[in-house]
Amino acid sequence: MNKNILRLLILTFAGIVLLSGNSCQNETIEAGVIELGCDTTNEVTYKNDIQPLMQRHCLDEGCHRSDVTNTLGWPVDAHWDKFDDLKRHALDGTLVAKIEGSSLPRMPLNRPPLGACDVDKVRRWVAAGALNN
Repeated sequence: MNKNILRLLILTFAGIVLLSGNSCQNETIEAGVIELGCDTTNEVTYKNDIQPLMQRHCLDEGCHRSDVTNTLGWPVDAHWDKFDDLKRHALDGTLVAKIEGSSLPRMPLNRPPLGACDVDKVRRWVAAGALNN
């Protein structure tokens, strides 16, 4: 048997086993991202949910930080390390539109899109008034 076909069969089988694992877990699979245990029942807070999400996806890569020179053309007030800037873009709809891809370019730029659970958390935080809680 051709080695490439055998490798493909093994990888396919491994993928099926991994994805069918424990059906009791709450899983979301979107755009190649697997999220286990997406909690959609608790209140979404800035401190526990949104700030770490922004840090991981928007600040750590050097984007949307006030200490980085804007070479990518994002709005001058799109600094997510400043809560007031983030809140303004959250409440005017820009933040959600960019992360869900209904407004281009989709964010995070040139990286995999956020998973459905993270997008849902941002939507819920915005719907609750984008509080600094």
